[in-house]
Amino acid sequence: MDNSQVTNQKFIDESESLSEISNFVISNSCFSRSIYDCKVKKEWFSFSKNFSLQIKNINDPKNIKLFVSNLDYKDESTESMINIINESPFISREDESRISVCMSNSTKELNEDDKSLLADKIASFIDFLLEKFPNATNLCIYNCGSLPKFDDFTCLIISKINACNYINEINGTDIFNILTYAKNHDLSTINFFKNFPNLHSFVICIDALENPPLIENYENEIGELLKFMSIHKNITFNFFMDDDTLSKEIMERICDNVDNMSLNVNIVYGLINTFFKNDNEFEDIVIKIKPYTTFFCFVVDSMDSFKRLETILRTFENLERLSITVDSDMIRNEIKKYGSMEKFIETFENVFNYKGTIKKLNKLEIIFDLYEYDEKIKAAYDKLRDKYLEKMLSIFPDNIKVLSFQQVNSIGDIVFDQISTLFPNLETISFLLTYNVPKEAFSKLQSLRHVVIHGELDVNIPEWVEIVLFCYYDSDFYYGCDNISENVKDDHYYEMMNRTFNHSLRNLKGDEIYYIAFLKNILRWKELISLKMEY
Repeated sequence: MDNSQVTNQKFIDESESLSEISNFVISNSCFSRSIYDCKVKKEWFSFSKNFSLQIKNINDPKNIKLFVSNLDYKDESTESMINIINESPFISREDESRISVCMSNSTKELNEDDKSLLADKIASFIDFLLEKFPNATNLCIYNCGSLPKFDDFTCLIISKINACNYINEINGTDIFNILTYAKNHDLSTINFFKNFPNLHSFVICIDALENPPLIENYENEIGELLKFMSIHKNITFNFFMDDDTLSKEIMERICDNVDNMSLNVNIVYGLINTFFKNDNEFEDIVIKIKPYTTFFCFVVDSMDSFKRLETILRTFENLERLSITVDSDMIRNEIKKYGSMEKFIETFENVFNYKGTIKKLNKLEIIFDLYEYDEKIKAAYDKLRDKYLEKMLSIFPDNIKVLSFQQVNSIGDIVFDQISTLFPNLETISFLLTYNVPKEAFSKLQSLRHVVIHGELDVNIPEWVEIVLFCYYDSDFYYGCDNISENVKDDHYYEMMNRTFNHSLRNLKGDEIYYIAFLKNILRWKELISLKMEY
């Protein structure tokens, strides 16, 4: 290593910012050419970005005080929390893409002036958070727990946040938050998003209510919301819809106006059996929302469900992401019904006799908890699960780029052979509650760039993979793994992966590893932000 390399490595070792390191590499042309020669080994304690706000003395507006809690601190004054955040290492705030703020009190009893002053204080604190979490692009503001839905306070806070160029999505808003806001404010004259010039997604939840109001009581407000949406054509309004009558009625009103008002709408929901008239025909509401559906969850709870899945994969032309849960009890019941596992396998092989044609579908999530503890029949169940997965994967189009497995205890060679054949553009694969895959599982997945593992898997990582992420978010998901940081050296992972990396990033909670990432190129570290959040 020459003198310049020694100097560069010293700068990297002493830096407490991944952004600073990246900018240094990019600005140093000679160093950029030798990026694979440097080593970035960083370790930091995570800083919780989920904040809960408690309002004290709410009945005495002149003496109202705000207290802030997160996973690490409880009931701190805003001034104290600001000091805590200011003193935290910059690197501990760099890897967060989302800031979440939860309101713990109802403000319905406050008059409008007092509510506005309180919203100013909270918006000021959020401004501070957005400044201190430099890579946050998603802002979530919502009412905690059982607070009433018919409260516009969160919307009032959003309207008072100062200019933020980085936020591209706001979520946490309930439909009745914004409809109540529309009762008290003229949406057509208020530039609600004026301080979010790069916002492209606003998420609105339509949850089932225990005592739902009549939709007729909100006709004017729904009309105002539609006008508001038509003004902001550059923003996609993403609706998370429940399956109750009121949710369907509201979405029907919105979908009836999409074309004539040029609305930009996406809809997310669970496509359960109540949405079907029969295997080949949807309820009327599904026909209306189908063109605007980009993601939904589907449960396979009978063999007939696959007939319905065929209808979905041939008609939801804008579907981009699909989550499928296979009911393991259904599998066991079908085995009993047919008398043997062999006869059941013969039957389901004939079920998967079609091919989905949706060209936009690129993310697929499979949840399949079929496990047998009886060692006498465990091998037979493992074989059945692999056969089932092999056949089920065959129905999906070849444009899948992201594949996630959850609760699939073990996955065999035939499944990965099928993946390599079916999905030539696969870039990301993730595993949660998967404990066994073949050592050479990824050897044929030439397009694979990202591997996300919750817990640990003993699997070879090919040279073309750019990022490997091991997550230890919840002890239920990594049972049996030692994630005490001082006990686990990088060599432990290199041995599992049969590969070394120059760059390792270790995020800690207390003395435990929260996640550890291995990167081929440190300039791609920001890809890690979405990987650790989404998978």
